[in-house]
Amino acid sequence: MRKSIFFKLALIIIPIVLVLELVEVYVVYHSVYMDSYETCTKATKRAAEVASEMFRYYNPDSNKNDPTYWDFSDDFSDICEMIGVTYIFAVEPDVETRSEKYLAIGFGENASEDAKKTRYPGVVVKGTLTDDEIEAVNGGDYGKVIREKNQFDETLIYYMPVKKLYDYDKGTLKEPDKKIIIGAEMSLSKVNEVFRERFIWTALDNLIHVFIIISAIFLILHFRINGPIKKISGRMKSFVSDREKGFVKLEVKGKDELAEMSRSFNTMAEEIDNYITDIDRLNKEKHTQEAELDIARSIQTGLLKPNLYENDKIRINACMHAAKNVGGDLYEYHVLDDGRVFIAVADVSGKGISAALFMSCAITLLRQLAAADLSPAKILSVYNNTLRAQNPKRLFITTFAAVFDPKTGSLTYSNAGHNRPYIVSDSLIKLEGAAGVAAGVFGGCEFKEETVIMKPGDVLFVYTDGVNEAEDPKRDMFGTEALEDELSRHIGTDKRSIADDMLRAVSEFSGEADQSDDITVLTMDYLG
Repeated sequence: MRKSIFFKLALIIIPIVLVLELVEVYVVYHSVYMDSYETCTKATKRAAEVASEMFRYYNPDSNKNDPTYWDFSDDFSDICEMIGVTYIFAVEPDVETRSEKYLAIGFGENASEDAKKTRYPGVVVKGTLTDDEIEAVNGGDYGKVIREKNQFDETLIYYMPVKKLYDYDKGTLKEPDKKIIIGAEMSLSKVNEVFRERFIWTALDNLIHVFIIISAIFLILHFRINGPIKKISGRMKSFVSDREKGFVKLEVKGKDELAEMSRSFNTMAEEIDNYITDIDRLNKEKHTQEAELDIARSIQTGLLKPNLYENDKIRINACMHAAKNVGGDLYEYHVLDDGRVFIAVADVSGKGISAALFMSCAITLLRQLAAADLSPAKILSVYNNTLRAQNPKRLFITTFAAVFDPKTGSLTYSNAGHNRPYIVSDSLIKLEGAAGVAAGVFGGCEFKEETVIMKPGDVLFVYTDGVNEAEDPKRDMFGTEALEDELSRHIGTDKRSIADDMLRAVSEFSGEADQSDDITVLTMDYLG
């Protein structure tokens, strides 16, 4: 049986309204309970304060025949009934034995019969003095209502010490000779009673409002939406079946959403053929762009030297993983005629096509300068000035360049704003020296160079910031500390797998997160 849109909308709206009502009931439930709890808390505290004010006139030396005798128990009971608490009592505590002597006690409506029989003025109850009462005796934090479970009930209770008693001889207030505590208790059943009374009326009021809202929604759906939608639906079916033969536009009446829907449908009928044509064109362009990017990626990959190179003196392992189809990182190595090795790693600012084009210029230039047998500092100086003259987009490129002599083990290097490389030897050595600005922006820069000596078995590790700035799904970075820990793990062990192990560690850290930047790693093992 076919179901109308009206019926389906009702199936959607009714559960939503009911869920919202359940959420509202829960919120009201929590709010009313907390409000009831707060009301009872304030009542408990107020009862204790009133009883404390009254108990100032307690005379510990009086008896029933004394004119100053006052039966506070009856007054405490009156306060219980007036404020709605269960118990109000005054006790004389003995901290050492944890016992308490009752001086007065009043009972409210929910008082336990056992309590009435066992708690009365003059009785001493041993072992019942609580830590909170002791805290009140010692002048601690007694200014809060706490929940406490005793042998009679679970209650809200407030303790406070009696700090002054009336001196009937002198007519002034004085400190009592012995500690006295006033306590006011309210049974949690009283809290629940207050809560139920408030919640029932609040929930009933909400249900009435929900019923009115649902009824209004159904009337609106039936008279204002269901009929016009049926008409629009019929025209849509006609459009689908007769699109090639032409289409009669919907008649538009009014200015509401349904009228706007009719206008939109008429516009759709006129423009749908244009959309189909545009989609075909965009699909063709997309395929063309993807093909061009594949070609660009192949060209860029072809510019880079092979990942592995080895002779009897050195072993080089290098790789570049672009964050997009093409990247802005590069690595270069070149064995000179005298056996020395030129090494460079660079990182263009940004990613994508523009960075890839700038990278192509940079690697070509580095290859030419390396063949000219210049020092690393001179290479970077010429490299910087040449790139700056051909850099309309003001891109910059960080670059580390070095020349290694395997005969002596000397590594002469210069650094144009690039990440500091490391030598993994008997310890981890960071090449901090010869630091300069990134290339391609400022002309006339002079670059410094330094020389270190590598021992057979040492490994030079050069990388781009795609390694230490790799992000996990939480956007936390891999970091320099983790990079150095991974390098240090190879000290005293086989160092041939440093590049692969570093890439594996970065990949495991990143997990399912997208690669945020190009990643390039180059290692050179000095075989000796």
